[in-house]
Amino acid sequence: MGEIIDIHMQSPAERNAKPPSEQGKSRRKAYVLRQLSKPGSYVRITRPLLADTESPLQQALRLQDQNDPRAIQWYRKAIKAGEGVADSWCNLGILESGAGWKSRAMHCFQQAIRLDPRHFDAQYHLANLYFDSGELDLARIHYQIAADLSPDYPPLLHQQALLALLDQRYTQAIRLLRRYLLLVEGETRLRAERLIQKISADVAMDGT
Repeated sequence: MGEIIDIHMQSPAERNAKPPSEQGKSRRKAYVLRQLSKPGSYVRITRPLLADTESPLQQALRLQDQNDPRAIQWYRKAIKAGEGVADSWCNLGILESGAGWKSRAMHCFQQAIRLDPRHFDAQYHLANLYFDSGELDLARIHYQIAADLSPDYPPLLHQQALLALLDQRYTQAIRLLRRYLLLVEGETRLRAERLIQKISADVAMDGT
């Protein structure tokens, strides 16, 4: 089908953008919010702050807010203390991945999923690691589980469309991209529109 596999590869910021249900929420001192912080989004835990003391998880979250690498050791302390264990594993995985430790990150996401199979962030980030490693069958499995949990997360729809293109399932790719269009705007939307047009034109030309 020619060179149609030129889909825009999402940056970490795009792949980890906040889900629509969480956009527009105001910051609070204790809240639940997936924040956009390099290298990815991570999970906040609702928990009242206790006087001037911070638990290991609160310390880890604060350090991650500041892009401080010491957050890694504090997430490990939170896990050892049994505090927000699945979320701590997931956030630790995001940090390990950002530091280039892919196998460690995979282990972290797998541990989060072992504790909570419906942990969307862990399923999605694990799928991204498998995708980047070329393990597309495993990526497909975990993207589908993530889609069952949050079907309208734009970066996930984008990744599923890319997989469909790689599988030469062009009709499905167009369908996913059209759903994606409804959830994005600006230059991102224009790129997706151009891609749909290109795929449609190539399919018509080749009679696929």
